[in-house]
Amino acid sequence: MARDGQFVLRTNAHYFLGNSHLTGLKLRVYPTPRAALIALRAGKVDMAPVPPIDASAVATWPKVRLSTTTAPDYLMVGWNFTDTLFSSPMLRQALGYAVNRPAIVASTLAGYGIVAQGML
Repeated sequence: MARDGQFVLRTNAHYFLGNSHLTGLKLRVYPTPRAALIALRAGKVDMAPVPPIDASAVATWPKVRLSTTTAPDYLMVGWNFTDTLFSSPMLRQALGYAVNRPAIVASTLAGYGIVAQGML
């Protein structure tokens, strides 16, 4: 990575399927998702990941098209087995049932996620 926080990739002239339609690609690393969104809105980058909580606002920006895709990601709630408070399997099971998973997905992923079923 260069000092300015960017990777510069060039096409491989020896690629077995022939020439690419691209001559290269620049990837810039931003310190925070917010910084990447600021660059996207300013037109400094062509593409940036958008946190679900910001998707509805980004969708209203002129010259920006919001596209969604599924991603293999998860959020986990776990119990500290070394704490005697959680030593009872029945208590852990009850807590597992008590967690409102749909509410967590709705509040953290703004409608862009699904509740997983079973163990992952």
